[in-house]
Amino acid sequence: MPYPKTKIKAIGYTIHKFDEELGIAYGCFMEPLVADHEKDVFSREDVAFVAIDFMENLIQGKQFDEGHDKEEHDAAIVECLLTERPDQDYHGKVYPVEGTWVGAIKFNEPDIREKIKDGTYAGFSVEIVVSEIPGAPR
Repeated sequence: MPYPKTKIKAIGYTIHKFDEELGIAYGCFMEPLVADHEKDVFSREDVAFVAIDFMENLIQGKQFDEGHDKEEHDAAIVECLLTERPDQDYHGKVYPVEGTWVGAIKFNEPDIREKIKDGTYAGFSVEIVVSEIPGAPR
């Protein structure tokens, strides 16, 4: 029996490094205990639950859009992790909150790469429909 689904939206996490040659942007996907641009605050458990559910159900190249327009773009997560300690360094940026979901996305389309390079896109915005499993930490 499938579990019910719920939508999680976290907006405004910064890209802190961009490798122009490879087209890989590094940054934060979700940070616990810190308000996003819509003033939403997520617990460590929420962030871990969303990160794990997203990665378990990931279809590379099918889950990336531009500005939540729902049009698929050619991109892939090439690295991600939940920070294991406060003040953990991730590719040159220190994330002060344990349990921050950080990662790297490779963008294959030249126009998206250019928008990251010129600062038009300066961060990640996460909109995920996750499984809502009864009894799971939320």
